[in-house]
Amino acid sequence: MFSYSNDIKKSKVVGKIAAASALPAQKPEFATTLTLPEAFSIPKGSKNKKSAWKYIEFMISKEKDKERATEIGSLPLFSDLYSDPDLVKAYPFWKQLGEQAKNSKPLVQVEWYGELVEKTIVAVQQALLGKKDVQAAADEIAAFLAEKSVDGKKLTK
Repeated sequence: MFSYSNDIKKSKVVGKIAAASALPAQKPEFATTLTLPEAFSIPKGSKNKKSAWKYIEFMISKEKDKERATEIGSLPLFSDLYSDPDLVKAYPFWKQLGEQAKNSKPLVQVEWYGELVEKTIVAVQQALLGKKDVQAAADEIAAFLAEKSVDGKKLTK
């Protein structure tokens, strides 16, 4: 989306959008982002597991990672690619994203993730559309999380 925001043919906010180096948070330890990479898998019934694994190794190699980043602008898996001169030239804002990536965490595996996404998207959209104030939207998400647990531990607000 960043590239589109700076495309004069598609955007009315060219030059007004930036990637944050530091994420705002109440406490420094909360200033984190989630990594949401796509994943490869090998079906349990695969008759070519070794070949499938070789394909996965090839696709997640640093060379292919840079190629995907260059060709389609996908965020790199390898952290040093955020400062790769070729990529930074094409995507200067990746320097800030690389800083954010230092404080990233993987997505928690919970069975209610789909519900969380739906609740969050709806609440945020209602706030953006002015149908709900921001605090009410945040409170709704917090109330949902307060009812849930991760690995048997209740979440807190």
